[in-house]
Amino acid sequence: MPNPYDIGESSRAPRPEPSAGTRGGLRRPVLWVALAASAAANVVTSSVGINMLIGVGFGLLTLACVIALVVDHYSHATR
Repeated sequence: MPNPYDIGESSRAPRPEPSAGTRGGLRRPVLWVALAASAAANVVTSSVGINMLIGVGFGLLTLACVIALVVDHYSHATR
């Protein structure tokens, strides 16, 4: 008699894994490039002494890229 409370692998149908290229599309690479570029621009503007508002803008852009990457990661996480 099979155990009705068994939650082993045999009782579940396997889910197909999405390939890495189709999971995030073009959004993730663009976000990573924007993150690197905005972080580098933030470092340069902070060290050179250009107007502080420009550095704050690049910092906010960096923060937005990080938040977008985290949201994208958790929206595609398997449960």
